[in-house]
Amino acid sequence: MIIKRLQNTEYNLLSKYINNFYRKGHILSKNKKLFDWMYFDTKTKKYNFLIAKDKMGIIATKGFQPLKLYDNNLTLETFISMWSSSKPTAGIKLFDHILKKKYNFICGIGSSKYSLKYQKYKRFKVGQLKHSYLLSKKINHYKIASILKYPKKFKNTFFGSEYIKLNSELLKSKELNSLYDYQTPQKSSFYLINRYLNSKFYNYYAYGSLKNNKIINIVILRNCNYRKKTAVRIIDYIGSNYSFKYLDKLFYKILEKKKIEYIDLYSYGIPEKEIIKCGFNIKNSKDKNIIPNYFEPFERKNKSIIFGYLLKKKIKNQIRLFKGDSDMDRPNRL
Repeated sequence: MIIKRLQNTEYNLLSKYINNFYRKGHILSKNKKLFDWMYFDTKTKKYNFLIAKDKMGIIATKGFQPLKLYDNNLTLETFISMWSSSKPTAGIKLFDHILKKKYNFICGIGSSKYSLKYQKYKRFKVGQLKHSYLLSKKINHYKIASILKYPKKFKNTFFGSEYIKLNSELLKSKELNSLYDYQTPQKSSFYLINRYLNSKFYNYYAYGSLKNNKIINIVILRNCNYRKKTAVRIIDYIGSNYSFKYLDKLFYKILEKKKIEYIDLYSYGIPEKEIIKCGFNIKNSKDKNIIPNYFEPFERKNKSIIFGYLLKKKIKNQIRLFKGDSDMDRPNRL
């Protein structure tokens, strides 16, 4: 058995392997353009994707998505994905191969039960992303969500007052650099631009709250549509935990549009009290409302998202994870 990076000429072999051993009809077995967007490093001209091969062909896979894929200065952190093996020991060797790389932070989101079990064995910290949502006051009949119980009251006073839509030029301002100092994994404006605003597959948009004419946070949003209704997803957030609540005015303004049912957030690291101050409800086992996660195809079901991460060195910044991290926000249909 050999362990190596996937070569461009081996994609067809990988496609067959994914169909046979990972998931039949998986989008990454059918769409090389999407696969390259996620795993091909245009600077090194190499795939961030490991395979194990023997005389029969591919027997295991392990993808990794370093943040430097979108900003070459972000070298210490990576997400992992697409762990699969037709022979268990081969998959374990691929996993361990990633762990030996010089990453301070390694994280998997949406892990399978098998991956989660091995992550625990390797002393990963594991948990579940917090799911929060903010309902529109203007919707009488929900077509995306299923709402059995409304919040007792809606916000009528706001922490935030002004906000601005951010394009690539505004994001490049050096005045925003300090906003990236609050979290691990480390991100940057170039990361946001290349990961989201320049995406070839989804339309993302960015806003920032203004306080004393200064941008104090950045939020990345994406619309999901079903039956002429829209859910707005919070995909990523940059800034202090304390500043999150200043987005409340923006979120309620977005919800004034008649077709938008709700805004939701999958997150780890922002304290519940700060999310609640922004007007959100925190989903828990007692909450019977359904706030779907899957739109491709659409499923009116709640979905828990599990994560695991490993830190090789102590850090001063807090771990924060969002829906846009790892491969959680990629197309399932094209």
